[in-house]
Order: sequence, then structure tokens, then C-alpha cells
Amino acid sequence: MKIGVNFGTTLYHYGPAEQVAVAQKAEACGFASLWSGDHLVIPAVMPLRDMAKPDMPIRKVDPKSPTAKVIFPATEPMPDVFITHAFMAAATTRLEFGTAIYILALRHPMASARAIGTLDLLSGGRVLVGVGLGWIPHEFELAGVDFASRGRRTEECVRIMKKLWTEEEPEYQGEFHSFGPARFEPKPATPGGPPIMIGGESDIALRRAAAIGDGWCGRLHTPDTLRAHVAKLAELRREAGRDKLPFIIQGWLKPSATAADARALEDAGAHHLILGMHGFKTAAEAMAHIERAAENLRLN
Repeated sequence: MKIGVNFGTTLYHYGPAEQVAVAQKAEACGFASLWSGDHLVIPAVMPLRDMAKPDMPIRKVDPKSPTAKVIFPATEPMPDVFITHAFMAAATTRLEFGTAIYILALRHPMASARAIGTLDLLSGGRVLVGVGLGWIPHEFELAGVDFASRGRRTEECVRIMKKLWTEEEPEYQGEFHSFGPARFEPKPATPGGPPIMIGGESDIALRRAAAIGDGWCGRLHTPDTLRAHVAKLAELRREAGRDKLPFIIQGWLKPSATAADARALEDAGAHHLILGMHGFKTAAEAMAHIERAAENLRLN
């Protein structure tokens, strides 16, 4: 089992040299991976989410509701995640770099395949791609992409990227993209391309991960709830005829997690755990917590 640190967008608040120092600290302390968040563009007026009704569409949130909350401010820095990871990968040797999560449907799949494949090639195969559908309708509007079809778009993009990474002269005819035959070189360092892990907790998200993904990005689970999801994914993968293929189960650890907590989730089926590192205002604070977490998890 591997354990990584997930910064979300917190890492983007640090300077370039500090970002490198954080990555090097994570690697030196025995963590296997570093994960960052992604958005393409943020609306100037950030939409609200009703924390009392998390399933309600964002467009219908009453801003006067006492439970309405901005998830993160519109001024949140959001550099390109793959360029950021390439910068840190050049200063490390074994640390893997993951997206938690990358909003694939907002981009053209050729552009995504090029950026991800290049990072994988230059880093020597140290890329993990966590993919999600996105949750801000306004972001899709700004990018000129239909929000309602983002699920189908994501599935199509995954299929296209895998073809671009594996076939000599890929071609594709789909609902949103059609091309070919084409040449797409160089290929990633990882045979077949870096693993694409699909996020989401709903039945349709699990089915999507089982049908097209190389893994699943979960949220914070107890061993029992994780075990239930793992069993469901195994069933869905059998139905899809993909149960013999490699498949990564990703889970979350609380910031105060111990080695026993990690082992319990491993026993429940997790292959790669990530420890939340959100909210540390300075790189020095983050690095101090990395050291404490490594001790708690007995990584060294």
C-alpha cells in the first residue's frame, strides 16, 4: 500500500521554491505521492453550496440561507496542475504526482493527453490521474462547454486519451470528438499511459470507474464503508469484463491518522491512501505536519 499527501489548492499559495521544498520533504519522509487540485477558470462571483442540502444543484442555492457557503473564494490561485507537478517532479526522484481531481470534460482530450503524457514521460512514469466531472456550472459556461453532458464527455475523453497513448495511428468517431487517423508521439513512459482513476461516490460514478477507469478515487471512509464500495466496484468490474485488469482503490486518511488507521483501510481494500494537507498557511507549517504525519504513520 502507498500513502500520499493531498494539498488540494493549498500548495498553490506557496512560492515556487517552497513548493519544491514541500515535495522534497514529502519524499524524504517516506510519502509515496503528492496530490493537487484543479480548475480551469473560476467565476468572478463564486456560486454557493447549501451545506444542509449537498445534493441540491448549485444554481438553486438561496444566498440568504444560513447554511449557504462558498466552497473556496473566487480569488483562489489555480495554476496549471501538470506544469506545477512537472516543476516539482524535476526536483524529486521517486515521488508520484496525482490530481485530486482533474476536470477532464473542460478540456479537449488531445490537449489533456499531451500534457499528461509529457509529464509522465519527463518524470519517468510518476503520474496518477484522478478525474472528476466538476461541480460548478458557471465554470463550464465560461469555458463554453455544456455542463449537463459532462459525464458522457468525460467517458469519451478517457477513451480517446487511452487510444492516443497506445495506438500507432489512433482514430475515433464519437459524440463530441471525431478524428483520424492521426499520429501522437511520444508515448508516455508508463506502458498504456498513466492510470486514470475516476472519482465519485454515486452508483453511476462507480459504474463509470469500473467500465473505463484504472482505479477509483474515493473520499473519507470508515473501513466498513470502504469495504462496501470495494465490493460494489468488484461486482461492476466483473459485469464489464474488466475484473482481471489492474485497478487502484484510493482512499483518504484524516490528518491525525495513525499506522493502525492506514492498516484498517488497507485491509478494507485500499491500495493508495492520501492524507489531507489543506489549510496550512505557510510551507513551513505544511512541512512540519508532513514530518509529524510520517511519524504517526510510521513511514520511516
